[in-house]
Amino acid sequence: MKKIILSVTLWTICLITFCQKISNDTIHWTDNYILTWNDFMGKQENKQGMKGQISVSIEANFIQATSRANVVTVFDRKTSWVKDLNKTDQFLDIIKFGLI
Repeated sequence: MKKIILSVTLWTICLITFCQKISNDTIHWTDNYILTWNDFMGKQENKQGMKGQISVSIEANFIQATSRANVVTVFDRKTSWVKDLNKTDQFLDIIKFGLI
């Protein structure tokens, strides 16, 4: 019984700590979609030194029958933003490469 309680407690802590809230306006990464600056619709923050914020998550589904997993990178449009000064083609290419 102690092991079950400990296990449930640890899972709860992990979920609270590591789960991020994703909006309902997301892009599931595919080879066919090209990310643009128009996809960055989050509200800009004026924190010193911040050039932007990119919110991504990884969704994974394990298919037990085939012992395979489907993994997808998800880009959150509503919480991702970049200051106008930093919206360059080179910076956007770096961001796209990081989502692959």
